[in-house]
Amino acid sequence: MPKKDSTKAGRSSLKDNLAKLTAPNHSLSDLIDLVGYPKLIRMIDDGVDDFNSANQDCCLSLIMAARYMGIISALETMQDQHFQPAPRFLKKYQLIHGNLKQDLKHVLDIYKKLKTGPKGINWPVLNAYEAQHPSANLTEQFQKMDVHLIHRPRFSCPALMAKAKEKNA
Repeated sequence: MPKKDSTKAGRSSLKDNLAKLTAPNHSLSDLIDLVGYPKLIRMIDDGVDDFNSANQDCCLSLIMAARYMGIISALETMQDQHFQPAPRFLKKYQLIHGNLKQDLKHVLDIYKKLKTGPKGINWPVLNAYEAQHPSANLTEQFQKMDVHLIHRPRFSCPALMAKAKEKNA
């Protein structure tokens, strides 16, 4: 029986790993949702990184930056004093607020793993994306993510009676 070639370990792309889900017409971001953040973290530990793919479709840092922007936007909206959901939706929004905070933690953890991995972030792919979409401001988003890795953000939501935890969320 031939030995497994350990030099090929970690060379499969994120798309290859997610192809096992056989989910036609789903975006890579949708497939990540199906897999879940903990499984995605294990895949990164097994060698999946931004350099396993040469295009924007599979650039994990790009996906995490987009998710980060969406999560921060939603949490800031919920923190605003003018955010007043109808009382019948209060429990639903409390659940959403908690899920967003958990998702932010996972996104920052994944970004940290990619950033501190042996190859780092694939800036050629990110720069190519930013050249096509100048308003993306990816460098600025990654700087914000770096700050949030050091000082995890705390989000309260007065309308939901959700207070920011004193410890890192």
